[in-house]
Amino acid sequence: MGVVKIEGKELTLPDNIIDLGIDAVKDALSEDFPDIENADVEIVRPRAAGQPVTATVVKRGTHKGQWESFPRAQREVLNVLDRARPHVNPAIALAVEVLQHEAAGDTQFFDELVRSGRLERAEAAGEREGRAVQRALETCSTCQPIPADDIPVGF
Repeated sequence: MGVVKIEGKELTLPDNIIDLGIDAVKDALSEDFPDIENADVEIVRPRAAGQPVTATVVKRGTHKGQWESFPRAQREVLNVLDRARPHVNPAIALAVEVLQHEAAGDTQFFDELVRSGRLERAEAAGEREGRAVQRALETCSTCQPIPADDIPVGF
């Protein structure tokens, strides 16, 4: 039997599980220790015959929202996202408005919408935004990765 050291306790696991590697150890312990998924596991094989294999589990530290502990590049991205104005695609916003008027029984709203040209403007703006989002996704998927200046949280 192998020895697993976790959270100040020593447990035993069959050698064949430990022999399968770190993922097998994590799987075997995940029900009783759900945080093991993000833990570091080190398996030490004995040098002397008759000694048990030892697996040591160490939880990784988390930042728990401490802003200063986030890497600089990550803070910059989060700041940009935080400053972004709330926005809804104009076509979707108009569709919601139409549904609200329809539910209220306002039969004249759609006629006024068509006459004013607002429907066509919302449709055109919605399509432009949809194409812009598609281009952004395509750009992101073709970008070459570059090394970060900072170590990402959790590594």
